[in-house]
Amino acid sequence: MNVKVLVEIESIREQVPRCIELARRAGAVLPCSFLYPAIHWWNHFNSRDGSAFWKKRGKNFLGRQSTLEQLFLFMAEEDGVLCAVAPFVSYRVRPAGGQELRILGYAGDPVLMPCQDITVDPSRRRPVLRVFIERLVKLYQDEGFDLLILDNQLDTSQNVPVIRDFFANFQNKQVVVRETVTSMRGGVRPWTIRQLSRRVRKLADVAANEGVAIGGIEDFSARLSACAPLKLLFPVTRKGLEKELQQILARCRTYEALAGSLAAVENLLHDRPICYPYISLPRDHEAFLAALSRSTRYYYRRYMKSFREAGGTFETVSGRDISKEDIQDYLHLHQVRWGRESMFVCGDDSYAFHVDLVKAMAGEGLFSLFFARFAGKRVAVLSSFDIHPRRECYFTGMDPEYRETRAGRLLWLYSIYDAIDNGYETYDLGPGDFGYKMSFATGEAQSHNFLVTRNDSLLDLDAIFAGYECMVPV
Repeated sequence: MNVKVLVEIESIREQVPRCIELARRAGAVLPCSFLYPAIHWWNHFNSRDGSAFWKKRGKNFLGRQSTLEQLFLFMAEEDGVLCAVAPFVSYRVRPAGGQELRILGYAGDPVLMPCQDITVDPSRRRPVLRVFIERLVKLYQDEGFDLLILDNQLDTSQNVPVIRDFFANFQNKQVVVRETVTSMRGGVRPWTIRQLSRRVRKLADVAANEGVAIGGIEDFSARLSACAPLKLLFPVTRKGLEKELQQILARCRTYEALAGSLAAVENLLHDRPICYPYISLPRDHEAFLAALSRSTRYYYRRYMKSFREAGGTFETVSGRDISKEDIQDYLHLHQVRWGRESMFVCGDDSYAFHVDLVKAMAGEGLFSLFFARFAGKRVAVLSSFDIHPRRECYFTGMDPEYRETRAGRLLWLYSIYDAIDNGYETYDLGPGDFGYKMSFATGEAQSHNFLVTRNDSLLDLDAIFAGYECMVPV
């Protein structure tokens, strides 16, 4: 078996048909297996022109600054037949207060490509992965990288236990391998502020109902509610709010009646695994509804009826039927909903990435757009990767003017019904344990990472993963 590594973008593009053929033969269900996401991600965000990755992407995911250096396509072949493939990239990363590092990992950031894996012929999974990873580690050592990451692999992947076994018996004393779970960094953060604000408000209400006086909690709750998430990117603002919150929580701990509400707040202050909820789909709509809680069924039946009676409708545009105008409406609705807070569309380069990604995946029949229409216009959208038998929600958007119609929430139900009607077995709801997702979910996965470092190098993972994501050892 031979593992070759391609680095020229034109040579890599030429391999797309072979990669897609392997993905279909292997029963792969992740977008990354079809190579287009990695190629377009590289094309739009690489640093070949001297620009930093974070300037093009609009967000940074490693260290304080990073540049995207090189794209690699690893391909395992035997007798001319492709057995395994995965795209990787190298970064130069400058952590806070540390020396510049070189990092090798899967091509794609955890927002635009939240799930990664090696596409491999399942009939020869163990021997092929052994040779594939040995070649990957060899490149890591030969090129003098500081860190190799097999990152964001769902624990539902059949590759994960094989990779774990391989590294458990790895005969290379020059490297150390750690397995971690991708987790959300806790504290007063842009990604926790809304939940935190609601929970502090509830804590204040419970205290008032119990006749307990907690000094400063009302004023703090009001300021937390008014705090824009982007302000929390400034360490001084964040640390000041965290210090004040801890003082308030310390006053609450002496009152047993506040224990439940207090625990709900404190839960958001600690690092915790990122949840990847999914639905194991039944064969019909009624069976799906029967599995929901009574309150959830009532909510969706009530608002679906109201929406339709008011003239609301839904439409599905899939595959090659997706037009330029459909893509424009899709991205517009996302931007008017999220604006500068969006992690998906952050400037011209990321906008262009999505246009190219949709065109490429739709051209292979692997992408769908679901729109809600109201008052003669499209008011909400949900996009999905459709790789049978799995549908994965990608991201959503909605015109805030029509929030009261609940069109955004109703689109979830509509797209789930559509998946059931078309024989899908799994609906991946996308990362995050948001209440509306968990009300549908029948199971949840976690994301695992294998980190390879030199045995003489103790890297500060908190300095490398300094944002939303952090690494918690297994």
